[in-house]
Amino acid sequence: MEWLQHGSFQGLGQYLSLGLPAAAMICLEWWVWELLIFAAGLLPSGSVAVGVMGLCIQITNPSYMIPSSFGSATSVRVANLLGAGQGLQARTAARVSAAIVFTATLLLGCCTFAGRHAVVRIFTDDPTIRAATAAVVPAVATSIVGDGMVAVLSAVLRASGRQAIGAMFNIAGYWCVCPPLAWLLDYYLQLGVLGFFRTPYQIGLWGDLPYSDLQATVGVPNLIKDMNAYSLRFSAFNGDWKAGSGNSSSTTPSKCSNELYAQCLGYLNSLKAPAMYTPGDNEWTDCDREKNGNYSSRERLDYIRKTFFAADKSLGKRQLSQVVQSEALCIDERGAPTACSENRRWEVNGVTYFTMNVPGSCNNLCDTSPDEPEFKARNAANIKWMKDSFAAAAKADSAAIMIISQADPGWDDSDKTRAPMRDAKNLTQIDSDPDGYFEYLTALREQVIAFKKPVAYVHGDSHYFRVDKPFLDSKGARLVNFTRVQTPGSNANNGNNDVNWVKVIVNPTSREVFNYAMMVVPGNN
Repeated sequence: MEWLQHGSFQGLGQYLSLGLPAAAMICLEWWVWELLIFAAGLLPSGSVAVGVMGLCIQITNPSYMIPSSFGSATSVRVANLLGAGQGLQARTAARVSAAIVFTATLLLGCCTFAGRHAVVRIFTDDPTIRAATAAVVPAVATSIVGDGMVAVLSAVLRASGRQAIGAMFNIAGYWCVCPPLAWLLDYYLQLGVLGFFRTPYQIGLWGDLPYSDLQATVGVPNLIKDMNAYSLRFSAFNGDWKAGSGNSSSTTPSKCSNELYAQCLGYLNSLKAPAMYTPGDNEWTDCDREKNGNYSSRERLDYIRKTFFAADKSLGKRQLSQVVQSEALCIDERGAPTACSENRRWEVNGVTYFTMNVPGSCNNLCDTSPDEPEFKARNAANIKWMKDSFAAAAKADSAAIMIISQADPGWDDSDKTRAPMRDAKNLTQIDSDPDGYFEYLTALREQVIAFKKPVAYVHGDSHYFRVDKPFLDSKGARLVNFTRVQTPGSNANNGNNDVNWVKVIVNPTSREVFNYAMMVVPGNN
């Protein structure tokens, strides 16, 4: 056998001294990806974590082709120049290649960040994986630049016969730093797939405004200016754009006219941060009152859906993508099935938020023209949306949930002036009004108990600020993971322009997640 003749293995030691470190440089980098994908599958939200990791690889791979190609060319060019004894020219070639790759990958990283939502949509229809991947894309975009530089610098090391140095750097970086850091973030600190991106942020809550001309022309504009002065991730208006009954002497819209909704849309779109909204009884269920214009409440809700909820994004100067309850579970003015498009869900830094159309006036079972068919369809849709949203939050391993609706459904029998009276254990209503919330509250209690993590329930309706824990289980034990947050709204007793909002500091890594403060707007009191 000729290949075993004397001299066949001559120089094998030198070959292996270069080849093995060169192979190690590549294998050490790729093997750590395999390890992290395996570890991601062990997280509580394993399917989401693996999906996010897979998408991150798919997003970066096409971008990596450019620096990888430059790296191959650089390795050949630098090696030839060094072999020819032209060290200065080899250094220049390496620097030029590095500069080109840095510029190209910086541009690719910026494009990836700017188009992150569109890019993610190419690979998956799963809203949970979309949201989580979009949240970590800033790190992915940054890594495109880093990976590009690694490709070029590794090529220079190979060309100069210094593969061992590259292998040592890869051991230190990819194995001595990455896996321990991943364990610290994912398992010890329990930050999940978002890791560092579960950072604190602020949101704004408001509702039950404006109730007078002064509030419409001065109070609310001052409130919006105040909210715009803060770096809010988003704000949410929890219903009631007007007083319960219109005022014929008002100079601003006070009835359920199209002009009212145009005014409200203008308020929301003047907010810098994404603006969320869920309807209240004053702008649809109570529109059949004579003083509100004798409108059909169903027709007004149809108009609200068309005006505020036509797209799958928030309102505001900046917009945020949302998941919409698009199934035709509600009914329109004619009684035909239609989407409950006002019910929305979104996720920010590992916290799930969703809205539900749960208005006052007994959830449309009392006041001027009770509408039981509309109530039954929408109530069933709300309960389904609630269960779907809790399931989505559990799947994403969310740190907490915030629910935003309008009505105070009544949690107990402590304050008959503010809400329906209710037996806190069995949740039955004990006053004389129709109960439009029993099935809803029963389902909510089941979901809160099962979720275990913090759940904040934001509503208006009663017009004063409070944060408490009124929800009990069937044995009378307090649901300690549930917090009711009531936004202040219009309070004429404190002056006609008592218009304020609630700032929430959201820290997904803290025990309670949400911290609340009422913001008294300068110039409104």
